[in-house]
Amino acid sequence: MKTRFVYILIAVFAFSAFAKAQRGLRVGYIDMEYILENVPEYQTGVSQLDTKVVGWRNDMQKLQSETDGLISSLENERVLLTRELIQEREEEIKLKQQELFDYQQKRFGPGGDYILQKERLIQPIQDQVFNAVQDIATKRKYDFVFDKAGEMTMLFSADRYDISDQVLRAIGRTSKRKQLDNKQDRKQFDEEEALTVEQDDAQSERQRILDEKKSEREKAREAKRAEYEAKRNKLLEERKRRKDSIATERARLREEAAARRNGKTVPASTPPAEGEESSTAGAGKSNAPASGSDADEKRKARAAKLAEIEAAREEKRQAKRKAQEERRAAIRAAREGNKGASEKTEESEENGEESVEAVEKTEEAKEETPADKKQAARAAKLAEMKAKREAEREAKRKEYEARRAKLLEARKRRKDSIAAARNGGGTKTPPGGN
Repeated sequence: MKTRFVYILIAVFAFSAFAKAQRGLRVGYIDMEYILENVPEYQTGVSQLDTKVVGWRNDMQKLQSETDGLISSLENERVLLTRELIQEREEEIKLKQQELFDYQQKRFGPGGDYILQKERLIQPIQDQVFNAVQDIATKRKYDFVFDKAGEMTMLFSADRYDISDQVLRAIGRTSKRKQLDNKQDRKQFDEEEALTVEQDDAQSERQRILDEKKSEREKAREAKRAEYEAKRNKLLEERKRRKDSIATERARLREEAAARRNGKTVPASTPPAEGEESSTAGAGKSNAPASGSDADEKRKARAAKLAEIEAAREEKRQAKRKAQEERRAAIRAAREGNKGASEKTEESEENGEESVEAVEKTEEAKEETPADKKQAARAAKLAEMKAKREAEREAKRKEYEARRAKLLEARKRRKDSIAAARNGGGTKTPPGGN
């Protein structure tokens, strides 16, 4: 009979353990700081304690001021005092410092009034929180309940496992129940409390469902973001290939134009390779070949036009350069033919050459592009700003030097007056002297 009872008991324990494992662990946590902030009794006690702390600190400040006054008085009168008086003053200062230290230890030391009163203030609330946590964990079958504000570090905690608000409601219900006098009111209050617990369970379930839906929305949003990034990278790659093909075509057309100017034969243009097709055709797989050929023709026409404009500019530069060289050659010839002329004639020729150079400079300035003019204006503006900053810095430096000289002069006058006062008082015999 006993053996059968033992077997039945083992089976019951095994079944309960299996059921618990199938159910899974239920974990919750509380935030003690949040609970204390929302308990009115604790806040009232903290405000009263803060008032006492302010008074204690004021007393410490008064003692510190008295000690500092004794020290400064001794330093100022040390020259006029005898050795015995100096020793008396120093002993008085030590006593004052010891009094300050003892008062500080009494109020804020390891066993001081501040720590003791804080423990008395928080201990009843901690007991209430502990009882409420025990009650909630028993009713809702929590396996573990942690304190988020404790020594254990919680790297992440979901809001649905936070039972701090439930603990606050339990503390409030306990305080209200204590205020009830008759049994009927207490019975009615217990029934309302049971309904509140059921409502809390339903709210927790709703919160869990909302969190699951939120996580699903986040996953869908991440998938859309990844798809968008893939499309964007593909478009950027196609745009880069298009730019590279246009730059290659322009370089080839420039080389052809330069070869024509130099009188060289232009080599036949090689057709683009399969991997260097136009990006408007997709990535080598286009569903509209007619539109791709039109784009290639437009691109080639534009590149040819750019090459013609570049060739015309180069021809203009060559013509201007040639005219300048001819002008300089004529001036040199005139100077060589008039070597025997007077110094006035040589000066006029030099002035003529300078005027020619000035004309050349003005022509070169006319050839400057708008970008060069913009850059020159920007450089001038930067130089102006730099000069303005330098002027402001120099003015501040002069003001600082004047202020410093004034302070040094005042300090010197103060030292001189103190030295004069000490010299004038040194002739008198100190009190208590031999």
